[in-house]
Amino acid sequence: MNVPLRQIRPQTVEQVHREGTLAPPLEKTRLKLYLAQVVHDVVAILVSFALAAYTYFGDWWDDRTMLAAQALVLLYLTIALYNGAYSLATLTGFRASASRMLVALALSAGAG
Repeated sequence: MNVPLRQIRPQTVEQVHREGTLAPPLEKTRLKLYLAQVVHDVVAILVSFALAAYTYFGDWWDDRTMLAAQALVLLYLTIALYNGAYSLATLTGFRASASRMLVALALSAGAG
């Protein structure tokens, strides 16, 4: 069905709220993938610090180590969000994702 462009009207904000479709399905999927990236990064940092604490101190949740892990997570997330580590380019390309993640990790470790 061919519809002339002048007959297609963009939805207003009120229409979007009434219909309950604030974000299209692909946008929702992309947001879920961004959230999965963030959760994966946080879990990876915390688990690596827990393994290091267990190796050195024999305790998974050593207070000093977990405090350092929490500080690094906050710095990392701030720098990663600013650096664009959670963007469309990182969802589609491994090199972009890995390079931006490593830059954010290096900067946050250096700042911490």
